[in-house]
Amino acid sequence: IKMDQSLKDLIAIKINAIALPTLLVLALIGNPLSFVIYSRRAFKNLRTSQFLRALSVSDTLESLMSIFLFLDNGFLIPASVSSHIGCKLFKYIQYSACACSAQIQAFISFERMISVILPNRSFRIFSIDLIGKSSIIFICLFNALIYLPIAITYEPVDISSSSTSSNDSSLSNDTQNINGSEPSNPILMCQSNDPNFDKYLYWYDLANSTLIPFLIMLVCSLITIRGLNKSRANTNRRANTETLRKSQKSRQSKDFQLSLT
Repeated sequence: IKMDQSLKDLIAIKINAIALPTLLVLALIGNPLSFVIYSRRAFKNLRTSQFLRALSVSDTLESLMSIFLFLDNGFLIPASVSSHIGCKLFKYIQYSACACSAQIQAFISFERMISVILPNRSFRIFSIDLIGKSSIIFICLFNALIYLPIAITYEPVDISSSSTSSNDSSLSNDTQNINGSEPSNPILMCQSNDPNFDKYLYWYDLANSTLIPFLIMLVCSLITIRGLNKSRANTNRRANTETLRKSQKSRQSKDFQLSLT
């Protein structure tokens, strides 16, 4: 079904103006609330509480960076490109927080898998507070160092001149000079000054924050489900064996009483 370009733009504007703010409000309320809840004494001793608190912090940072993205795309307010430092921090925190969130979720899935397939074993080291904090610090430092080139190479770039041809640009300049009007405002975009860097960053970020965590969560979830099913089958088998043993013992007792009479 072919759709008119103006209708596509209208749908995109509506989605950007309604759906994104709704999700941002829910995220900015829900994530800090989750952090407060899992910081309470009743939940603080849970093995995954420290991972969920770290996940709340990274998701909150990612949501805050999405506000700048919403202002850029929805209201054409160059919030993320208002300065060189703002551009660098916006992209750096956006990529780092997104990768941390995905990897923490993958680590939670891995911890759940270990606790199911190896219960009451020495492998349940994630209950140790130091191990959990060290894992979170490692994930944060790893992504902070990996995405550090973003803070070095990214800067606000004027893309208005590249979006038009040279003839159209000269024609518009002549028209503006004749009418005595000022040239149009530049269209800024936060991007790398190296054209090849964005290409490599795209593929690396796709693997680091999407594909690899997704595969880890998928594999760990399948193994966890298999372990739960196996554990349930063993429990049912033991229960059936115990029931059969009790019935045999009861039958033997009745036979013995009948032999005495």
